[in-house]
Amino acid sequence: MRLLLLAVALVVVPARAFATERQMFIGGTLGYSYIDEHYQWFSGLGATGEFRYGLNDAIDLEVDASAYGYPTGHQLVPATSAGLIYVLDTMHIIPQVGATIGVNDIWTVTCSQKGDRPCGHEAHPSLSIPAAIDLRVTSHLSLGAHFRYTFLVPLHRKSGWGPLLSQITIGAAIEFSTPQ
Repeated sequence: MRLLLLAVALVVVPARAFATERQMFIGGTLGYSYIDEHYQWFSGLGATGEFRYGLNDAIDLEVDASAYGYPTGHQLVPATSAGLIYVLDTMHIIPQVGATIGVNDIWTVTCSQKGDRPCGHEAHPSLSIPAAIDLRVTSHLSLGAHFRYTFLVPLHRKSGWGPLLSQITIGAAIEFSTPQ
């Protein structure tokens, strides 16, 4: 019965809208990731730090930096990106989706003796599609679930473009915002 009353209250009682216009957000995400590197899939864990600024009532500028480790692939992937996020901020639950461009750098930290996985790093231009659902707990604190699909474009020095790589990350996020 209590659950039913809570559901009715969430639907019937109007929520206060928190516009993100001219507001700064600083937050982080801890989560799971997997990377598809030339049809080899590696799972890992990592974190993302982000900064967002509300350009207007629907569009935010986002800049982020992340690092994810893939133990089975002996890889560490630091990345950074920037782009625009569409924010539907009319309730306490705030869905977001956007597009960012950046650079992902795949570091191979353990070399194979056969030479098929040399040590070193490869920087890749990237295009990401981030999506999130945040719950505005207070006017300055949000908790949420963040998802990001990233296309990594490998560039080979001799042959030019290589096969497309992809990275998927999902995690729990916390964000703090400036006063309105």
